[in-house]
Amino acid sequence: MRSLARRSVLVFVSTAACVLGCVTPRPSPDPLGWGPLPPGAQKAAGHTREKKVARAEAPAPSEEERTATSDAGGTTPEKSAALPSASASAGAPPVASASTAPSSAGPKSAAVAAFVGEFSGEDVATYRMSGLPDRTERDPKARINVKTSDAGDLLFVLIDSSNGKEICTLSGTLKDSSVTIGSGQKCFEQNEGAASAGATVTKGTATMEKNRLLFDLDLDFEMTAEGHTLQGSLVYHFEGKRR
Repeated sequence: MRSLARRSVLVFVSTAACVLGCVTPRPSPDPLGWGPLPPGAQKAAGHTREKKVARAEAPAPSEEERTATSDAGGTTPEKSAALPSASASAGAPPVASASTAPSSAGPKSAAVAAFVGEFSGEDVATYRMSGLPDRTERDPKARINVKTSDAGDLLFVLIDSSNGKEICTLSGTLKDSSVTIGSGQKCFEQNEGAASAGATVTKGTATMEKNRLLFDLDLDFEMTAEGHTLQGSLVYHFEGKRR
């Protein structure tokens, strides 16, 4: 069974061709361990080692210097020896910060994950074209696959139920519990000789209700046959369960 979207488009293109030029085009067979240390951590550790070596190589004070320091009430040699450990502790914070480096992969949003998957159910498309009677088409084997993009948006892939090929992919942005489908995106495009058709999203939404995907689109629809163009609208609704 051909998908609703492709079948409906081809029906309208064929009808328009008959109305405008009495030519019925043939339907097209194809559907539309550890991360790097923070900057400066290695330099800080090296700087501490240089201080230790410098102090180790410094000449011991003479008897007269020790006596003068003791008489003046200054720091004793024993207290001075404790200074390198204090310097070493000063270099500790940069090294410790390496353990707080952020993970390269954070957990997925539970709200986004709730939409991801393959859904099957029924869709309904209602065409309203100037010069033609309104027409409603149903496909009880409709399918939509939902994925995520690198930018974090949700991608809704409409599938031709007759052959499993992709019809179009529409991106949406999740806010709270609802997804807004961006306007201006193209879908349901067909080209066959002198006849062609296509739709452009004006608005759309996707929601999850009790593990069921509800997907709705309003589109501007246009078709051309024998050099004449007809314009109208397409209202699309899908409801299905995760496969």
